[in-house]
This record gives sequence, structure tokens and C-alpha cells, in this order.
Amino acid sequence: MRWEIFILVFCLVLNIEAQNNTKINELQKTHNWYQQHYEKGAYAKASPYAEKIYALSKEIFGKSHPDTLTALNNLAGLYCHQGKYNQARPLLTKCLKLQRKNLGDSHPDTLQSLNNLGMLYYKQGKYDKAQSLLTKCLKLRRKNLGDSHPHTLVSLDSLGVLYEKQGKYHKAETFLVTCFELSQKHLGNSHQSTLLSLNNLGALYYKQGKYHKAETSYLQCWKLRKETLGEAHPHTLASLNNLGMLYETQGKYSKAEHLYLRCLKLMQETQGDSHPNTLTALNNLGILYKQQGRYDKAEPIYIRCLQLIKETLGHSHPYTIKSLNNLGMLYDTQGRYDKAEPLLLQCLELSQKTQGDAHPDTLTALNNLGMLYKRQLRYNKAEPFLLKCLKRTREKLKETHPHTLSSMNNLGVLYRLQGKYDKALPLLLKSLEFMQQKFGNTHPNTLLSLNDLGMLYHSKGKYDKAEAIYIRCLQLMKEALGDSHPNTLQVLNNLAVLYKSSKRYNQAQSLFLKYIKLSKEKLGDSHPDVVGSLSNLGLLYYNQRKYEQAQNILQKWFDKRNDSLHDLLLATDKKTQSHYLKQDKYVNEVLLSLYLQKNDTASLQKIVNYSLNRKGILLHFSPDTLSHTQRKDKKIQQAFRKLQSERSTLSQLIINPPQNISAQQLQTNISTLRNEIEKKEGMVARLNHNFRRASRKITVKSLQQKLKPQEIIIDFLVMQIKNLDNKKSRQLLATITTKSEVYLVRFGEFSTIKKSIQDYRKKILNSETKPNKIAKKIYKKIWQPLQKYCKNYQTIYVIPDGELHLLPLQAMVDENNRYVLETHNIQMITSARYLSYTTDDYGVAMDNPTIFASPNYKNPNTTQKRNPHFGDIYFSPLPGTKKEGLALAEMLKTKQKTAVVYLENEANKKNLRKVIAPRFLHIATHGFFLKTQSTAKNGSRGIGTLEKQPVIALPNHKTQPSTSTTPTNLAKAENPLLYCGLALSDANIDQLQGIVTAMEVSSLNLSGTELVTLSACNTSEGEVVSGDGVYSLRRAFQEAGAKVVLSSLWAASDKATLYLMKKFYHHYLNNATPQSALRIAQLECIAEGRYAHPRYWANFVMLGSDRLFPNRRVLKVIPVKRNPLHMYLWIFVMVVFASIVVGWLIILRKQKAQRETLRRERQQRRQRK
Repeated sequence: MRWEIFILVFCLVLNIEAQNNTKINELQKTHNWYQQHYEKGAYAKASPYAEKIYALSKEIFGKSHPDTLTALNNLAGLYCHQGKYNQARPLLTKCLKLQRKNLGDSHPDTLQSLNNLGMLYYKQGKYDKAQSLLTKCLKLRRKNLGDSHPHTLVSLDSLGVLYEKQGKYHKAETFLVTCFELSQKHLGNSHQSTLLSLNNLGALYYKQGKYHKAETSYLQCWKLRKETLGEAHPHTLASLNNLGMLYETQGKYSKAEHLYLRCLKLMQETQGDSHPNTLTALNNLGILYKQQGRYDKAEPIYIRCLQLIKETLGHSHPYTIKSLNNLGMLYDTQGRYDKAEPLLLQCLELSQKTQGDAHPDTLTALNNLGMLYKRQLRYNKAEPFLLKCLKRTREKLKETHPHTLSSMNNLGVLYRLQGKYDKALPLLLKSLEFMQQKFGNTHPNTLLSLNDLGMLYHSKGKYDKAEAIYIRCLQLMKEALGDSHPNTLQVLNNLAVLYKSSKRYNQAQSLFLKYIKLSKEKLGDSHPDVVGSLSNLGLLYYNQRKYEQAQNILQKWFDKRNDSLHDLLLATDKKTQSHYLKQDKYVNEVLLSLYLQKNDTASLQKIVNYSLNRKGILLHFSPDTLSHTQRKDKKIQQAFRKLQSERSTLSQLIINPPQNISAQQLQTNISTLRNEIEKKEGMVARLNHNFRRASRKITVKSLQQKLKPQEIIIDFLVMQIKNLDNKKSRQLLATITTKSEVYLVRFGEFSTIKKSIQDYRKKILNSETKPNKIAKKIYKKIWQPLQKYCKNYQTIYVIPDGELHLLPLQAMVDENNRYVLETHNIQMITSARYLSYTTDDYGVAMDNPTIFASPNYKNPNTTQKRNPHFGDIYFSPLPGTKKEGLALAEMLKTKQKTAVVYLENEANKKNLRKVIAPRFLHIATHGFFLKTQSTAKNGSRGIGTLEKQPVIALPNHKTQPSTSTTPTNLAKAENPLLYCGLALSDANIDQLQGIVTAMEVSSLNLSGTELVTLSACNTSEGEVVSGDGVYSLRRAFQEAGAKVVLSSLWAASDKATLYLMKKFYHHYLNNATPQSALRIAQLECIAEGRYAHPRYWANFVMLGSDRLFPNRRVLKVIPVKRNPLHMYLWIFVMVVFASIVVGWLIILRKQKAQRETLRRERQQRRQRK
């Protein structure tokens, strides 16, 4: 039995031995196949063999055996080579853990895994983790293996590469030079570790701008790798790619393209499309095409590259940041700024977060954003970016480093554009001198710098110097880059502009035509540079008095500009939107002047088309207006809530700044917050990019189709008009559009009309008698010329401009002593574009009618220290507003409608901000506009003053007092919506919580709200901007989404307002349209006599059309019959007054006669004596 058991065991052992031998043989064969593929760099083919080796090793030796762990480490390394970092990391972590447990921390295998894990973190962009592991590995290898051991040299090289990637060039050079010298000495010139070190040293020299050293290193490395590894090996291809990148930087584009294409083809064949090395080669090819101006080839490469890098490496990897930057800069070069800015902002944010403020990638992002803002004419925004970039590059790199020179040149260009020539000249001269030394006279960067110097001399009026530079630069660029390269074309255009400036029109015309032809072929019809050149050519023809040609070219410019402008406005913040429109002001004036000279039907239609595309356009493209309609989009609303919070904080900083910070810190905080607000506005606008209302194309024909037969549009335009002698004057025009015709009326100089408007407003406010005389005068100037066109129309849509926004047209008096209100249904709108809107464009009301009335302003502490820089504004109680609010609530109750009513302490800012799209919003309180604020009369809804009591205060930390009633810093605020606002509860004691500015109002969500009534003073007043309306509380509520807004032009009488509002809401709640209800209420005020003076009813104007209320009725107007009781009472008073005067005169006459009689009697008595 024992022998049987022994024989059985012996057979089992022999069987296991045989099986192990079979598996070991299989392992050996698998390893051979793996080695063959790995040495060729065919990592994808090697992967299944490496996986099998690890599986067999576990089975044969066990999971903790050193050979098994080596197989695991090799598999992880193979994944790293393929860019599969997420698959590699858990394997390396597991391997290192087991090696430390079984072999100890200092074993060579453990240290190899430690180095590999560190390099994995490096490739993932996790530099802090990488540095910790690699430093520890180097320390242990030096201690256990010595300085010259191959493994120690690997650690030296790894740390050098890491420091180079972090921008720590001095440290990197120390490590890499040491590694290379030791590798040469102990391993030989052709050893792969030596070549790796040589390649990495070349990369460092390239980053440092030491191009000659870099080329020597790259060439030597590539040749030796090609000999030892083969042409298609990844290491050989990396050297080839690096060499191509160096040639591109040196401007040797044909050499670079040849190497890039060759490298890319081999990488795709051997490593696959999504390998990081392939993506690097693809990205470099895209950069080269951009440099060559071959944008159509560059864009698809960049987009594909970014997508693959995100999928492979993640969203915050350094390669992703570079790819974002490259695509953003391509769009910038193409003039597609709406696409460029968000990419470059994202690039800067990610680079700062993951790589630090001083990293080269961060500096590049700073520079690129500054240059983008420069091209957008946002110079104040560009300057801090470029200054910061130059300062950091000087600190981080040498004065002569290419990045430093580029930053220096860019800042000089910005100073030139700002007119700071003394600052610009030394920067441009210095950068050009160093570039010539560094790159030579014909390098593209040197030539661009030379061109920028020429532009500075041009701007300074030194035309001879500028011309010589342009001609030299143009010749060199043609030789280096070709006739149609974008850089060459830029110089060509600059020379043309110079000839135009020096009145050498024939030479300028020739160059402009050549530039347009070549740039169209190269850049396309819609590129900003091409469109800009059209305006230059059109203005040149205008200066040559070739008016027909000028109009044709400028019309092409206008059409092209509109196509791009709408896209830009849909993707930028308010300030940038305003900049875009200001760019075009002069050219628009010339084009409109040409239309007026021609004065035919086609030209008149083009004037209407101009108004459709430009007038009031910023309101339609406001990020606020766009966002409120997108309530269901959580991403938009989340972004908008952040914007709302930041606007509120800015208002608080300006209105009531903290007292414990310096003026400089305060301005820094305000500037930072403004930048954040602009950034958020741009982001919100971009999220709404497909919003159909704003982007809807409207033509004169489509507008006429929307008009009903009994509707007419009168569109006033205040503009600078140029005559044939090039003299200009500010004039008032009006286009008149009916369903089938277009007319034009010219009123002449606007200054006299503006003076009449100002006189009328003074008269109406300061006179107890009706201002009929001046009202007739204004009627004769403004309305009488229009009367013949509109007498047969039921509805007249009026689009005011300039100071006409502040004139109550309805209060003008005609030749029959009747108000225009009595004879015409005038409806004020912001632009003709408004008539294309429907109720669907505004959303649906979400809440019951909401009323704010009679806020408790509280009594201020009269002992409060007075700030000398501001007038003392005080909000007096308004007892009529409480009656008004309660009366309105009661009227709603009788209609079985519930209202949300906030009175006294509840009428506060917090509750106003919580309001979301009520059916209508009624606010009865004080309003203010600080720029023109004056003391209001008692009993009005204006602002009074209280001695020694500042209500709106912002210290500017100076010592001299000011007599202005406008806060000094507020007067300098860029956003005019900060000048005006509403007073709510606690306004007299806590400005922070008691005052809501128009900027904050614009962030309310009123999309779907039918009506906002501002039963307060000055709510229509604001900063008047010709062509863009009035920046006022009324505008803020429009931006917030309200369909129509009822507001006031001057301080309103408390009692008269209560009376008018009761009349208005009586009709409105009985289903009348808002405009109709207001008109009838105002007519009733006139008819009933007590408040017939226009001071009481004409101050309330409504902006918006009844077309948005198809389910409401338009009330029939009954001719006004003045109240006879008031008329008879007036006659009676006059008769009594006349009787008293006559009686008094009779008494005086009798007394005089009696005195005369007495005098004579005395005289006679004296004579008798």
C-alpha cells in the first residue's frame, strides 16, 4: 500500500513538473513575441502578450513573486506608452505595494516601480505627486546604486524633464546636463538612455530659446535613434517631431511641414490615432498650418486633436490646456472672437489652477487674452493682462527670451493704440533690436515687430519713417512668406492706410484693391480684416468725392458687418457689445449721409434698414433679456444667479463701500468685480447663442408685411450728417414706414429742438398755468411736419432718439388747442424690431399681481457724520402710495383676483429680489437719477434733502469738499444703470438694504410679466445715448423681461399720481390693453379738470406695444369735453377777481378826487388870507 501511494505521489510530481515546464516554455515564447513588438515600438501589438505574461507568471510563480511583479510593472509601463494612464496607475500602485512588502523600500525593483509611478503622474500633469516620488527615488538610488548607475541616471533625467515641464529651467538644466555627461561616460553615445537624455536636453534648450544648441541636440539624437532603433520607433519619431517644431519656430516652414507629415504618418501606423504622441504630432501640424495662414486646414486638425486629448488625458491635462489655447488662438486670428474668448479664458483658468501663475502655459494664456482684448478695442481690459505677462516673463525667463520679447512688443502695440507713444517707442525699439539679434532680419517675428514700429511712426504722423519701414517690411515678408500670407497682407493694408492718411489716394486705392482681392482668397469674405478693408476703401472713395462707389462699397461693408455683429453680440458682455457699436459710428455717419444725398426710395429703405439693425440693438441682445426667457435651462439660470449676486455686490460697493479699506483697495475690488460681471455676462450670452428672438433677421419688407393697414411707424434719428463739403452737423430725421411706402422728413439742426425740449420741461414743472405756447412751438417743429403722413392712421408707433426720449409727445398742442393725445394713438417702442415680437417671445407669467407701496424709509439719525463729497439725499414719506397700493389691491379683489402686497417694512429689497414673473408689478415709491438730481417739491415722489444727512455716500478718500450732488465715484462708474434706482424700506438708514439700483433691477426675472408700473419720479430719466435709448430704470425693467413699462419723466405729484393710477387700473383690470388704458386715463384727467395740467398726467409714458396683448381690448376714445363745472368756476373766479380790481380802482379814484378837492380848498383859503 505504501509503495502504491509513493508511486502515485511520484507520478503527480512528474506531471506537475511537466505542466510547469510546458507553461514556462509558453511563457518564454510569449515573452519573445512581446520583446519583438516592444522593441519596434508596436505597443498595441505587444499589449496582449504582456497581459498573458503577467497571467502566466501569477500561475507559475504566485502573485507576490519578483518575476510576477516585474511582469506587472512591464504591463503598466506598456499601458503608459499607449497613453492608457488610468489603466496603468492601479497596476503600478499594486506592484509598488507588494514590492515594498516583499523586497523592501530600497530594492532596485521597488525603486523602478517608484520611478515609473512618478513618471505616470508627470504624464497626467500631477506634478506635485510626481516630484515627491521622483525625488525620493533619486535619493535612494544614489544611496544604494551610486551616482553613475543607469537607474540613477534615469532618475536624474526624469526629474530634469519634470522641472522643465514646470518651467524651472535652471534646475532642469542642472539635472539634464549632469545626466547626459554621466550617460556618455558610462553608457556610450549610442545607448538609449544617453539619447533620451540628449533629446530632453534639446527640448530644454528649445524652451529657453537657445535654438542653435537645440538643433544640434535634436539632429544628433534623431540620427543615432534612427540607426539603432529604426525610423518608425516611437523614440525616433519623437526626435523627428521635435526637430520639425524647432524649424517651425525658426520660420523654416517647408522643412517643418515635411518632417511633421512624415512623423504623423509613421505614428498613426505604429501607435494609433489617439496615442498622445500622435496627438502631439497632429497638433503641431495644425500650429504650422495656422502660422502659414492655412486656416481651413488648421481648424479641423485642432478640433479633432482637442476632442481626442480630452478623451485620452482628461479635461485638465497640460496637453488639453495647450490644445484649448491653440484652437482659441486660431479663432482669434480668424476674427471669430465670440468663439475665441471662452476657450482662452478656460485655458487661463485651468493653467493657473493646475500649473501655477508663473508657468509658461499660464503666461502664454495671459498674453493671448490680452491680445484678444486689444483686437476687440477693449484696451483697458487688455493692459493688465499684458503688463502681468511681461512682468512674469522677465522674472521667469531672460530679457532676450522669445516669450519676453513677444510680451514686450505686444505691450508696446497696446500703448500705441492707447496713444501712449512715449511708453510704446522704447518697448518696440528694444524688442525689435533683440529679435534681430536672436532670429535675424527676415524671421517672421522680427518682421512683425518691424511692422509694429512702422505703425507707431504712422500714428505719430511721421509718414516718411513709417513708409520706409512698411516698404522694407513688405518686401522681406513677400520673400519669406509669400504675397498672400496674412502677415504680408497686414503690411500691405497698413501701407494703403498710410497713403490714404497722406492723401495719396491713387496709390492707396491700388493697394486697397489688391489687399481686398488677396485677403478674400486667403481669409474669406467675412473675415474682420476683409470687412474692415471695405470700410477703408469706401471712406477713400468718399474722400475722393466718388460718392456712388463709396456708397456701394460701404453698403457691402454694412451688410457683412451686420452678419458678424449679431453673432458677436450674442456671445459677449454688455461693455464689449457697446465697444463693437462704437467702432462703426463714423463709417455709419458717412454711409447715412450718402443715403441722404441720394434721397431716392432705395436709399430711404436702407436708412430704415440701418435703424432695424442698429437702433436700440443692445437692448435686444442684452444677456439679461436673453436669459430670462430660458427659465427651464438650469445651466443658464445657475450662471445667471451668480451674475445677479455679483451685480448686487457691485452696487453695494459703489453705493455704500466699507470704511475700513483704502481708496486703492476699493477701486481694485470694484475693478475685479466688474471683470467678473463682464465674464459672467459673456458666458450667459454664449449659453443663449441660439436664442431665436435676438438673432431673428428682419428686413424692411418683412417689417412692412407685419404692419396692419392702419398702422404707421415714425422712427426718429439723431445723427451727425456730412454734406458735400465734408462739414457735419447734428440733425434730426424721421423715417416713416407704412405697409407699402417709406418716407423721410428732415427737421434740421437738432440743437434748437433740444433747447425747446429743455425749455418745455422747465416750463411744465415750474409754471402753474398750462404751457400751451411752448407746447405749440414744439408741435410746429416736431409733429406738424409729420401730420400729413399720419392723419389717416389709427396707431402710430413712435421710436424716439436722443433727448426726444424725455419729451411727452402726447402733451404737444396743435393749432386747434388740442393735445396730440386727444387726436392720435401714439405708442412708444424702442425699435421697429420690437414689432416682430410675439407673446411667445416673452414667456408666461408665473405669479399673482405684485404690489410694493409706501416703504418705511425710516427717519435718519441726524447726528450721523456728514460726508462732504455728496449731496444729502433724503426720502420723505409718501402717504399717497399706501392708499394707492391698498386701492389697487381692493380693485383686484373685486375682480376675484389675489394680489401679493408688500407695504411699509415689507416693501423691501429682499422681497423685490424674490419676485418671479408676476402678472404685473406695481411699485409706488421714490425713484432717483443721480446725475441730474435736484431737490423735489414737497408732496412729490422726488428726492428731498436733509441737512447733514448723506443717504447715498461713497468716500473717495480725498480732502477737498465737493458741491456736487452726485457721488464722485458713481459719476465715474462705467455702467449708467448704477446712477438710478428705487428707494425701498430702510432707504434713509441703510443704503445697502434700502436702495436698489437699476443694475440690480435688470437681474430680476420678469419674463412673462405683462406690465411694470413705476409709480415714482424720474423712472424714465437716465443717460441718453443716441441710437441706444436711455439707460434708466425703465430700461432695466425691460431687460428684466417685462412686456411694457409705465414710468415717469419727472417728479410726480403724490395726489395726482394716486388719482391717475386709479383711473388707469380701472380700465386695465377691465381687460383694456395697457396703452389704451393709459390713454383713456390721461384723457379723463384732462376732461375732469382738477389734474388737467400736463404736469400731472403727461409725465407718465409707456414703452411697449398693444400688439403683445391680442386677448385684450382697445378702448374707444371719446372726444374730450372739458368739465364745465371747472370752467364755470374758473369764469366765476375771474369775474370776482375783476370786480374786486375794478372796485378797488374806483375807490382809489374817489380818494384821489377827494384829496384834490381838499387841496384846492386849502389853496383858496390861503389866497383869501
